[in-house]
Amino acid sequence: MVEALNRYAPRGLSWNIPNGGYYLWCRLPDGLSADQLASQAAKNGVAILPGMPAYLTKQKGESYIRLNYTFPPRDRIVRGVKILCDVMRELITAHAESDPLTENEINPIL
Repeated sequence: MVEALNRYAPRGLSWNIPNGGYYLWCRLPDGLSADQLASQAAKNGVAILPGMPAYLTKQKGESYIRLNYTFPPRDRIVRGVKILCDVMRELITAHAESDPLTENEINPIL
């Protein structure tokens, strides 16, 4: 999974290198919603867990996802990570495109 993340991860995605266990934790790029990502990833056949249930505050957990690397076979992990990273890029692009300057926004030119 780490090799696949190294290959496909969008800019701003970071993750831990676990010494054991069942999960890898990822911190999402700024502005990306864990809930929205989980929903879109599921539509593309990839299941992830948003970090909110593991944190006391929603704000902290909203920036994290948990990936299981013990259940799926290796080839499905690589394919799933690629799909997940493609979905992240789509959401990042959609977020950037939906955030135009507003009339009331101050945009100094100096």
